[in-house]
Amino acid sequence: MATLRIADHIAAGITEIDRLAAAAGCDADCLHRVLGHLVGKGVFQETAPGRTVKGSVCFNVGAHFGVYALCLSEWAGPAGRVYAFEPNPDSRCVLQEHLRLNGRQGRVEVVAAAVSDRPGVATFFAAADHFSGVSRLGTPNPEFPEARASAVEVSVTTIDAFCAEMNVLPDWLVIDIEGYEVAALRGALETVGRRRSQLGIVAEIHPSLWTAAGASRGELEELLRRARLHAVPLTGQTDPLGEYGIVALEYSE
Repeated sequence: MATLRIADHIAAGITEIDRLAAAAGCDADCLHRVLGHLVGKGVFQETAPGRTVKGSVCFNVGAHFGVYALCLSEWAGPAGRVYAFEPNPDSRCVLQEHLRLNGRQGRVEVVAAAVSDRPGVATFFAAADHFSGVSRLGTPNPEFPEARASAVEVSVTTIDAFCAEMNVLPDWLVIDIEGYEVAALRGALETVGRRRSQLGIVAEIHPSLWTAAGASRGELEELLRRARLHAVPLTGQTDPLGEYGIVALEYSE
């Protein structure tokens, strides 16, 4: 979603699905399906008179300016909790301001860390200005050579380590981290196993960035096999693990 600069368009006052999709250059039906999937799987409910919003613990990995974090905090309701992981210092400031403007500081906890497959410290390339959504660990984003990126040292955690440290288990993982989604899943296998059939996972897939992230399709396929997950395309892909797009990772029988 950050790659589509959804946050920038919403900040400019574009909130209707059709206009938002047109501004982002994506298909309106696909965008609607992505958000609708989160509702349709039952962890969130659309606002309607007399309906109770289900409280959920949601991890927004790669929160950027807070598009998903704000949606998650609204849909999960006052009883829910959102952990928004964002290592880019500049993006994190915008995220925190968006939470303040929307009165969501009490529902969303901002985590100043990147997510990968091992805790520690790593170099993060923070892109500037409207390219901030393509910032990433390891190397500057090779798909956007025109983006000015500054190398900053950031804390890194894993889903499993964070869950153990905070004594929390997520109901949903929403991941968009520019090619490091494979590493994030590698560091979440214990949580995925413990939360089997109770955890929803939505991830933005960046196959063209996997080599630069030290990952591969074969590794992702093996991770999914071990976790007994399969990918369901949400943005019209024919090959959900071979094409850029958003997928739901659902538990296999």
